[in-house]
Amino acid sequence: MKKLSLCIIAISSLVYANNGSITIAKNDIEKVIELSPDRNLPQNKAIKENLKTKDDYKKTQEAKKDFEEKKKALKEKFNQEDKTNEETNNQTNNNTTNLNNQINTNTNNDKANTNSSINNQTNNNSNSTNNSFNTNNASNNHSFNNNTTKLNNQTNTNNNTSNPNNQTNNSSNNNSTNSSNQTNTTTTKEVITKYKFIITNENTSFEKLGIKEEDLQILISEFSTRKFSLQDLQDISNIIAYYFQVNGYPAATAYVPQQEFEDSVQINIALGTLGKYIIKNKTTIKDHFIESKLNERIKGKIISTKLIEDSVYKVNEMYGIQTLAGLQAGGNVGETDIVIEVVPDTKANVLLYADNYGIKSAGDIRAGISMGINSILNMGDYYNFYLQSSNEKQINYGASYTFFLGNLKITPSVSKGNYSLGGDYQEVGFSGISKSIGIDFSYPVWINTNSSLYFTSSIYHKTLNDKAFAYTPFSYIANKNSNVGSIGLEGLFRGFENNTLSYSAKISIGKVNDDGLFIEDNYFKNESKGFGWFRKLNASLNNYYSINEYITHTLNINYQKVLGNFELDSSESSSLGGAYGVRAYDNGEGNGDNTIVANFGIRINIPNTNFYFTPFYDVGYAWYEKASGDRLADEHFLDAVGLQILYNKANEYYIKLDAARAVHQYKYDDEHRMKLYLSGGVYF
Repeated sequence: MKKLSLCIIAISSLVYANNGSITIAKNDIEKVIELSPDRNLPQNKAIKENLKTKDDYKKTQEAKKDFEEKKKALKEKFNQEDKTNEETNNQTNNNTTNLNNQINTNTNNDKANTNSSINNQTNNNSNSTNNSFNTNNASNNHSFNNNTTKLNNQTNTNNNTSNPNNQTNNSSNNNSTNSSNQTNTTTTKEVITKYKFIITNENTSFEKLGIKEEDLQILISEFSTRKFSLQDLQDISNIIAYYFQVNGYPAATAYVPQQEFEDSVQINIALGTLGKYIIKNKTTIKDHFIESKLNERIKGKIISTKLIEDSVYKVNEMYGIQTLAGLQAGGNVGETDIVIEVVPDTKANVLLYADNYGIKSAGDIRAGISMGINSILNMGDYYNFYLQSSNEKQINYGASYTFFLGNLKITPSVSKGNYSLGGDYQEVGFSGISKSIGIDFSYPVWINTNSSLYFTSSIYHKTLNDKAFAYTPFSYIANKNSNVGSIGLEGLFRGFENNTLSYSAKISIGKVNDDGLFIEDNYFKNESKGFGWFRKLNASLNNYYSINEYITHTLNINYQKVLGNFELDSSESSSLGGAYGVRAYDNGEGNGDNTIVANFGIRINIPNTNFYFTPFYDVGYAWYEKASGDRLADEHFLDAVGLQILYNKANEYYIKLDAARAVHQYKYDDEHRMKLYLSGGVYF
C-alpha cells in the first residue's frame, strides 16, 4: 500500500471584535494528516522490494565469501603439493648421499687391495698388477684410468699407487656432488614466470570494467613457480572466470588459446554480450506492457550484474507481480540471453489501523482503512483507496491510480478532508474543507542491488475553505487555493558494507492565491500573509547501519528550507512535533518556515522473535525566513529521549508504542513535555 498524506488547513485565520473593527490573526493548528501508520513498516510494494533487494545483496556477499573459500582451498592444495615435492626432493638427496657413500667405500676397498698387491709383488709384476687394478675398477671414472696409466710409467710402486687412490676418491666425490646438484636444480627450475591476460571484447579494458589486472596476478601467484599441467591451466581459467562473475560480469569465461609456451602463458577473457530478452510470463499482464520496460538499445553490450538487475527491477516496479532472472546461451557466438520469469503476486491488500497521532482539537484518536488492488486492468497498474476518521469528526478520504508508460510511473490522485474542531474550540464553531487534485511522476534512471536513482516531479492544485465563529454574529468563510509544482530525485545507496542509505530531495515552486473573505455575503480581501509566489527545498536522509545481526543504528533527518525571502502560508510551513518528529510534542508544535528534525536510534531485535526495542533521541530546530509581527515566535528548539517498542509480524499485524520525554523545558510553559504514541494495524 502506498503512503499517502493529505495536507489540510485546520484554521487559516481567526476573527475577533475589537472596538467595532475586524482583525485577522493567524493561527496554525494543523497542516498534515499522516495516513501511513508507520513509515518504517513494509506496507507497500516499494518497501517490500527494498527488503528483497537487501536479501539479494546478502547473496552477493555470500558469493564473494564462497570465492574466498575456493581460493583458500586451492592454496591448501598447492601447499600439499609443495609438501609432497619437498618430500620427494629429500628422498632424492638421501639416495644420492647413499650412492656417494657406496662409491667411497668401494674405492677405499679397492685402494686397500691395490696397495696390498703392489707391496707383495716385484717391479717386474707391476704392469700385470696395474692391469688387474684397472680391471677391478672399470666401473670408476675416466680420471681413475688415466691415473693408473701414469702409475705404469713410474718406478716407485707404493707411492704411485697412493696417488690414483686419492684421485679416485676426489673424482668420485666430485661427480657424486655434481649429480646431486643437477638433481636439485631440475626440481626448483621456474618453468612459467608470468601470465598474460587478454580481454577479447572490443573497445573495453580492465580500467573500464573496474577490474585491476594486478589483482588477477595475485590470484594465480601460486602457479608462477610451478611446472604447469593441463589441470593447472584449467584451474587458472576457472579462478579468473569466477572472479569476473563475482565482481559483476556473470557471463564471463576464461580460456587458454592455442599458443607456444615459452616464458609466459596467455589467458583470454571473454565477456558475454546481451543477445535478447526472453520473457516467461505466467501472469495475466499482456507481454507488451512488460517488454515496454526493457531497454532494447543495450543489446550487444557486455552483460553485467547491474545491467541484469536494472532490467529485472524495472519490470518488478509493476504491481501484482514478482520477477526472477537467469542467463542462457544466446543464438550467436559470445551472446547470452537474459531470461526474465514473471510470476503473479497478491491481487489485493487491505490494512485496518488505529492510532493517537492527531491533535486534541481535531481528534487525536484516529482509525482508518487503506485498500489496494494490484494490476486492476492487467497492465501492472495499481488502485488505492483510503478513509480515515477521528474522534472529533475529522474525515479524510481519497484515491489514487498508478500506471506505467514504459518505465515512467504516473500517479494521478484526488483527496478531500473536512474537519470540525472540538475541545476548547467546539462552542465557537470552527470547520473547514480541503480538496486536492494532482499527479505524480517517477522515472528510474537505474536500479540495482547497490544503488538506485529516480527522477521525480509533481503538480498539485489545492482549495481550502475555512468557516469560523459559526454560532456567532461574526461568522465568516475564508477561501484560498494554491498551485504547486515540484521536481526532485530520490534513491538508495549500499556502497558500504552493512549500511543502507536512502535519500530524497525536491524543489517546490508555487503560488497561494487569496479567494477572499465572505462575511454575510460580502466579499473582503484577506489581509493574511503568505499569499503569492514561493520556493522551498525539502530533503530527507535515512541511514541504517547493521552493527550485527540483531542491532542496527538508525538515523533519520528531514529538512525544509525556504529558497528566497518568502513567508510561507500555513499550508506550506512545517512543524517539529508529532509521531515522526520530536516525539515528546504534539503534531503542529514548533512551527516554522524552515525546519530540521533528526531522529537517532539503536534498534535491537530480540533473537528469534518479532520484537524490536529502539532507544532514541529526537532533536529539531525551526525558524522563520522572514520576520513577521504576528508570528508566535521566531524560532524553536525541541528535543526528547525515549523508547520505541514494536511487534511486527510481517503481512499479518503490528503494534507500536513510542514513549518520549523532553530533555529541555518547553519555553512557553517551562515544562518537560511527555507523550505516548500508540498505533496498531491488521493486514488482510
